[in-house]
Amino acid sequence: MDDPPSIFINSSLLNTRPVHTGDIMAAGAAVTVPVSGFPPPHAPPPSPCTTAPPPCYPGVTCVDALSTTRGFLCGGCPTGLVGDGTVCEDVDECAASAGVDALLACDPLTTCTNLLGGFECGPCPAGTSGSGDTACVDIDGCATAPCFQDTLCEDVAWPGVGVVCGQCPDGYDGDGRVCEPKQCEPGPCSLDPFVPCTTLPGGGRTCGLCPAGYVGDGVVCDDIDECETNNGGCHALTSCTNTHGGRLCGDCPIGFTGSGYSKCYNSTRCAEDYGGCDPLVECVDTSQGPRCGACPAGYKGDGYLGCVDIDGCLESTCFPGVPCEDIPAAEEDGIHGTGHRCGACPTGMIGDGIHCTDDMCFWLNGGCDPGVACVNDAAAPGGRMCGACPPGYTDEFTGQASEQCLDADGCLGAPCPGGRMCSDVAAVEEAAFGAAYMCGPCPQGFLQVGEGCVDVDECAVDNGGCWVAPADDRVKAPCVNSPGGYTCGSCPAGMRGSGAGKCVPATTCAVENGGCWVGDGAATGLAASCEDNAYGPAQCGECPLGFEGSGASSCVDADGCGPEPCFPGVACTDVPAPGEGFTCGSCPEGFRGDGEMCTLCRPRVSIQYTTAVQGIVKRTGWHRGERVMIGGENQGLDHPACVNIEGMRFWWTGASSSGATFMLDDATNKADTLTLNIPKADLQVDKTYTFQLRAALISNPQIAAAATAVTFYVKSQPLELVLRGGEVVTGEGSPIVLDAGESVDPDGETGDIQFTWNCLGKLRASECHYVNGTRLPARLHGPVVSLFLSGGYPPLEYTFVVVASKGSRSSFLSTSVRVQMGRPPVPQITPVPGRIAPGEKLRLRSEVTTAADGALMYEWSAVAERSTHALALLPGPDGTLACAGTQQQNLVLREHTLVAGGTYTFQLAVRDVYGEGSVQLTVQVNEPPTGGWVQVTLSSPCTATGCSCLLGSFYLTGAPVYSYAVMRFKCSTELSAL
Repeated sequence: MDDPPSIFINSSLLNTRPVHTGDIMAAGAAVTVPVSGFPPPHAPPPSPCTTAPPPCYPGVTCVDALSTTRGFLCGGCPTGLVGDGTVCEDVDECAASAGVDALLACDPLTTCTNLLGGFECGPCPAGTSGSGDTACVDIDGCATAPCFQDTLCEDVAWPGVGVVCGQCPDGYDGDGRVCEPKQCEPGPCSLDPFVPCTTLPGGGRTCGLCPAGYVGDGVVCDDIDECETNNGGCHALTSCTNTHGGRLCGDCPIGFTGSGYSKCYNSTRCAEDYGGCDPLVECVDTSQGPRCGACPAGYKGDGYLGCVDIDGCLESTCFPGVPCEDIPAAEEDGIHGTGHRCGACPTGMIGDGIHCTDDMCFWLNGGCDPGVACVNDAAAPGGRMCGACPPGYTDEFTGQASEQCLDADGCLGAPCPGGRMCSDVAAVEEAAFGAAYMCGPCPQGFLQVGEGCVDVDECAVDNGGCWVAPADDRVKAPCVNSPGGYTCGSCPAGMRGSGAGKCVPATTCAVENGGCWVGDGAATGLAASCEDNAYGPAQCGECPLGFEGSGASSCVDADGCGPEPCFPGVACTDVPAPGEGFTCGSCPEGFRGDGEMCTLCRPRVSIQYTTAVQGIVKRTGWHRGERVMIGGENQGLDHPACVNIEGMRFWWTGASSSGATFMLDDATNKADTLTLNIPKADLQVDKTYTFQLRAALISNPQIAAAATAVTFYVKSQPLELVLRGGEVVTGEGSPIVLDAGESVDPDGETGDIQFTWNCLGKLRASECHYVNGTRLPARLHGPVVSLFLSGGYPPLEYTFVVVASKGSRSSFLSTSVRVQMGRPPVPQITPVPGRIAPGEKLRLRSEVTTAADGALMYEWSAVAERSTHALALLPGPDGTLACAGTQQQNLVLREHTLVAGGTYTFQLAVRDVYGEGSVQLTVQVNEPPTGGWVQVTLSSPCTATGCSCLLGSFYLTGAPVYSYAVMRFKCSTELSAL
């Protein structure tokens, strides 16, 4: 049976609103269909909107309009398309003339790619954040507070990067990023290099010593050229380059290994570290040291400095938009390779990556039925071929080459033998039933023998019911057998009547009604009319009302159900004579009417929601079991008078843009319910999927309907790169550990994420060096790197860029570290009081371990953690200090500076030429007791000058007592009365 006409809306085109659904049939429309092989009594005129192919563009509403020339009207084109509804063309939203609303257009900094029915915005460029769909915002470099505290920070607008720091605050000198306290302003001491200035107690100033690597009186410090003496301590085979306050040693010459800072060793044998040659080249020992051969095919460079794989993608032949993968110079089999490989064609196209053509099966399975495979074929109409319909379905009646597969009628060709009734089995039930049709029982008058039907000889038993004389069974009306029944002959000679009823001797109307029919039983008192005939037997008239037959032979009850007046399959009940007519039972399930005329009902299902956003699904969360949900609604049958006792069954079908049927099962996908669950782990990126909800009556599977198909595209997501361990300042003796191992692939493709690290230094010709002076490789590999880097004063800054790649996708992040020369100072606070009494003076003394010879700079700070009292180590309103100085080695706080019950954390930061170190100490202030008792006695009688008292035992409550308690009491003559 043909599927009902539907109004389809392509959900993949609805870029700005959720999926809409439509009824499968206009409300109140009546459809009469053939059932059990019987034609409908009246065939309605065909609707122009139900012709194949439909006259309107797919997804556009078609309405019958007989008053128009064409007989139909088409609605508006879907969003993103323009036209008259019959023909709709895509709107290029990315074109300047498209007039797209500014809120919908891509950010000017991104690319805009036109799609069918919409468009897609590219990612924001480097240096900006946000989304191309909304807005790209310049990354605020000042958000991380790179400038010194209270210093103006101005972000460099895109496309530039970084910040510009303002002047240091009053009392500080520096570049705005690093600001140092001014020493005895104005200071006569050297600023480059920095020499501390000390104000003398009696007035005047004195300059400290010039730092290591300089000579002078502190006011003027001249750089010492270390290279003039003993080559600056560098090995004799290496170069020495003088720097401010130090020197740099060059690399060991070719044929030697080691470090210019320590010693260069003559590599006389290639067996030792392969003579320093690249592993890919030949190493030959010579009197001058090892000789390195040329790099093999597929590499560039030389055997001394290293062989680098030639990037074959520099001359890519890949189709525009196809990722290019360089063929490694050394494949697994050891054969040197060159050139490149092209990745997959862009979404919606097929090919080998070099030549890509449109994938005609990409959208809506290429127009093929969702249950069949779509195969691209340039020679076929439309550029694609639709596969064969699944078993139980056919396209014979549509003539659209599997574009619409309908349930095949298994009763075609009358497969049931002997006149048995044939009933078609719905295609979805054929597999469980095991056949495409069912055969009913044999017709009346036949007996089933095996699969066939054999005629029953009714005349063999009781003369088939024909008249037999009561006194002599040899006198009887003849019985003639026929297929499926029998007929009774005329009465014997000399008698009249009906062989099928009663035979009586010929007589007149006065005697037994002249032989005409006389009723008995329920028809007692009824008789056929009789008219005497003076020249022969009486003439019998018509049978009474409600009877039929011959008044001369037999009148039988007229069967009102004889012409089958009721709808096929509806029970018909005859009205017994002397009444006439019939009554019809209820219409079958899936129909409505009075039983005589029944109209086919249609089930109605629709899509209410889907978790796909604007036709796009991101595979993010697949590893957490996330799913795509599509929810349908059962809207019942299309008329309240429709009969449906057993209910409806539901099932979902699906297909992908590759042409394959998406296999659904009830346990995993709940494909037999109104809500479809599709695990994201079962979806493949860069593919389009189409799912459709279908429904059918349980009692009659041929009465079915389908909701609007839901189509979405699984979009590939960039790698989520996580980088830990950067943005630190450390010394040469501490390792730099950078970890990108927590990075994840939201698409869940097979294989591991590959990590490549690059280091960029701001000194030494933008190179990065280990602490021993050797240069880092151009690239480091692996998720984690641990390095000991060379430092300086001020600290050397290194920028690391990690690139994570997997297949054609890649992401990158950068971080910076600062390494200072030598080890920073290590301060300690002694003693550690832990707790003090309320009102007590706090004394903190520091000790510092340092490798520097120059002066140290101290800075104390404090934070009140559990106190409403805000502690600030700054001058108070009266001009006095809360402490004895915050830039001294030791800290002394006045009495009552700290509040009882409070918790305070003190921090001391110490800085020398090698960097800065800090230490923290937490101090708790006890609360005073809330009660208790004390025993006091007079030690001697009171005199005019006073009394002498002794303190005895005591007990306090409400607060801990630390080391001692201070108690005040009045010792007077009043105590003698106690």
